Formats: sequence, C-alpha cells, structure tokens
Amino acid sequence: MPPEYSHPFTNLIEDMICQIELPQQTLITAEGQKIFKRGMDKANEYRGDPDILWEALNFFQQSNSLSLFYIGAAYVHFVGSYEENITYHRDGLQVAQLWLERARELTPEAKELLIVQAYVDIHSQDDTAVHSHLTHLRRIAPHDFYALTAYLDYYAVKQDLERMTATYKETLPLAKTITRRAYLQNRVGRYYLMFRKFDKSLEVYRDLAKLTPADPWMWHNMSVIYMTKKKLMAAWRCNKKALQIMDFENAQIIRAKIHGTLIRGAIGYGLVVVFWLVLLWQYRGVIFK
Repeated sequence: MPPEYSHPFTNLIEDMICQIELPQQTLITAEGQKIFKRGMDKANEYRGDPDILWEALNFFQQSNSLSLFYIGAAYVHFVGSYEENITYHRDGLQVAQLWLERARELTPEAKELLIVQAYVDIHSQDDTAVHSHLTHLRRIAPHDFYALTAYLDYYAVKQDLERMTATYKETLPLAKTITRRAYLQNRVGRYYLMFRKFDKSLEVYRDLAKLTPADPWMWHNMSVIYMTKKKLMAAWRCNKKALQIMDFENAQIIRAKIHGTLIRGAIGYGLVVVFWLVLLWQYRGVIFK
C-alpha cells in the first residue's frame, strides 16, 4: 500500500501507478523517446479528468523503458498537482521528486529527466537546482519544445514578463501539433492573466478557442478577464460555456458574482427610474402646466 497524502490526486495517481506493469529494461531508445513525448502530450490534455492521466501513464509504460516510466510518473504527479496560476500542491511535487530520484539512479543524463526535473524544481522554487538544469538543457536541447516551456515557466515564476514573452515567441513555431499549441497557449494565457495583462491574455485565449473550444478552464479564465474589464455580458457568455462543459467550483463562483452584479445593477437602475417618476409626480403641476 502506498502512503497516504493530503492531496487526493497524489493518492489517486499512486494507485494508478500500482496497477501498471513496469517495463523490464532500463535502456532508452529513440522509439521510446517518441512514445514518452506522446505521454507528455496526453498528460497536458488534463483538465480535471483522471482518465487522461491514466492514458498518459500507459504511454509511459509503452516506452518500454523503466527509467522513462519513472520520469513519466513524476510528470503525471507534476501535472496532477496543479492548483492555480504558478502554484502546485507540495505533495505532488514531493512525490514527483521521489520518482525522479529513481530514474536518476538508472539514467542520470537522460534529457527527459532534466526536462521534468526542471519543471518540478521551478515550481518548488529550488533556485540552485533550477539554474543548473536549465543551463544544461540549453546546451543539450536548445530547440526542444518542452525544454523551452520549462524556461517559460521559470520566467513566469520570476515575474519576468519580457523574457517570458520572448520565450513564448521562440517556442510557438515548435508547437507543431494542436495539443502542443494548446498546452503552450494555455500556459501563456494564464500567465498573462496573472500579470494582469488582460488584453494580451484575451488575444491568446481567443486564438486558443479555435483549437480547443471544449476547454472549460479557458472559458472560465476568459470570464474572469471580462469580469475584471466590467464587460458583464461577455463574462456571462464565457462562464455559461465553461459550466456547460464542466460544472466546477471556480466557475460557479464567477457565475454568482456575475448574477450578483447584474441584480445590483438592475436594482440601481430601478431606483433611478422610481426617483424620476416621484420627481415628475411632485412637480407635475409645474411641468405639465
């Protein structure tokens, strides 16, 4: 029995891993690396449905490398531990580190290990380790999509908007599939929102809506932006789409805020109308003389 953690998804992912037959060989092949990247792509489709994480784990198992499976298990924990903005639950990050340590004993120089380790270290805010891993990645994988998105995360965590934007522009041409483009734009849209660059965030999300119209979190984030910009009907439409796709607490909170604002506005408008009617009644003799 795996240990119990406070984060429910950490326990769920560990239970999933226990159900998978581990690969027997350590060797990492070129074919195994391709399958591993497909597993990363699948994990990045995760929007709250644990079946997506299960499918990702099966891709990592099919890489036929014990080391790649360990790295993939760490990545699934990383993805599953996401909370909001740049925040990840500590349980998921800690367990991801344990799986990476197992992989490091087998293949310490694997590119995949360095990429996932960079993600985990960045969001654990382990600056000493991050600099080492990112420098190494720049040297061995300067044009790797996932290596560059690790840099993107790093600049977002460091609140370096200029370098984050530059990295986004560098990475976008490498996002050659819908899944990777959606993954990249989801992160960038979210980070622009975090930086309160609402127009830039909306620009990214509108482009993303053409690729992944069934992403509830995208519509939710757009509703948040429109609420902030006081465009209530646009916020209401986006919120409605989000809740039609998936009923979740964050969207319900925004719906309540939209309804509350609309009701207060209607009451305020009604009071103004009543005020003028009373005024007209009081001065009817003067006005209609």
